[in-house]
Amino acid sequence: MENFRNRRFISTSDACKILGFSRPTLLSYVKDGILRAYHIKYKNSLRFDIEDLENLLEPIEVVE
Repeated sequence: MENFRNRRFISTSDACKILGFSRPTLLSYVKDGILRAYHIKYKNSLRFDIEDLENLLEPIEVVE
């Protein structure tokens, strides 16, 4: 079993805000295996590891 002790999880709406995605786009990333989501048992709710979101973002080099 994974160790979740040192992880920070956020809601679907917060994940959308961080990435600038709509909810359908975020969920399509989950469906396509690009982003991992965690289901809260006995609730109709998903959570996202903030580190997984950060790994989707990469800096770009500006070439002048």
